[in-house]
Amino acid sequence: MSARRSPAMLALFGDPVSHSLSPVMHNAWLQDAGIPGAYAAMRIPVKDVAATFRNLREMDLTGANVTIPHKEEAAKAADRLDEAARALHAVNTLRWEEDGSVSGFNTDAPGLIASLDAANLGWRSQTGAAVVVGA
Repeated sequence: MSARRSPAMLALFGDPVSHSLSPVMHNAWLQDAGIPGAYAAMRIPVKDVAATFRNLREMDLTGANVTIPHKEEAAKAADRLDEAARALHAVNTLRWEEDGSVSGFNTDAPGLIASLDAANLGWRSQTGAAVVVGA
């Protein structure tokens, strides 16, 4: 978490987001950990996402999660991307940095691989490219 903002102001960006349990879970975790801050769901209509993300640096946030359908726009808007986000052209986590920039991360793919590795010792996660059909 960036030291830039205290208390921590965190958000979920998506459309829709009203069904998400993320604010309940994250606010409970913040409280349990004794971290001052709040986590809120922010619906960004698809028609507004490009304009909203152009102004990421102006938002007074510490970090944000990004859900459907905004992950690709978030990747375009971030100042820097981790390896997975760069390869996938999609971001599910944003972090506001001390210098005012915004970093983008993709934990979806590495998280899935780590989960498969943990559940299925010996499976071949390093065999090459894969295609996922469906959503």
